[in-house]
Amino acid sequence: IIMLIGPSGSGKTTFAKHVLIPALEKPFNEYKNFKPNVQYISSDAIRQELLGMEADKFDNIMSETSELAFKLLFTKLDLLTTYPVNAEYIVLDTTGLSDEFRDQVVELADKNNYNVDAIIFDYKKVDEYKKNFTNSQNKGRETNGKIIASHIKRLRMEVLKTIKRGKYRNITTIRSKDFVTESPSGVITPMCQV
Repeated sequence: IIMLIGPSGSGKTTFAKHVLIPALEKPFNEYKNFKPNVQYISSDAIRQELLGMEADKFDNIMSETSELAFKLLFTKLDLLTTYPVNAEYIVLDTTGLSDEFRDQVVELADKNNYNVDAIIFDYKKVDEYKKNFTNSQNKGRETNGKIIASHIKRLRMEVLKTIKRGKYRNITTIRSKDFVTESPSGVITPMCQV
């Protein structure tokens, strides 16, 4: 289980979809003629699924569905780590800022004999978090900025102090948002390797 941990807007989804998941699938496809079961669980996608519509992650309706979304997330995570599914990799795309959430993931992983790796999006410069925002993300810039600022503070004041290597097999920190580049035609290309 690979848990992405970081403030909203830090690029966790882009990193997962364009860098991490392709890197997890590539060695198997090239050398073993086998496609691993790589699952991607996004709390934002689950919220939108429950709402039956696409909504901006900063809309109030998205936070109002959080409790239900996380019930579904843990149910899905349990099913994906249970026989006969036993996915090779599960990428969890949430902010991961809650100790309780991270502890529940580790507890479920232990129960089902999985390791948990943490990838922390802790950028050196605060401006990195706001880099590459789309126009829809910019429409509520002031509110979004306050949310992101509170997430950054929580990451640095709480999360980084409580994350312990004993709970996680690996802890990796990403220090810059320059892991992908987007061409004028909209094609996203990884700039780093996992």
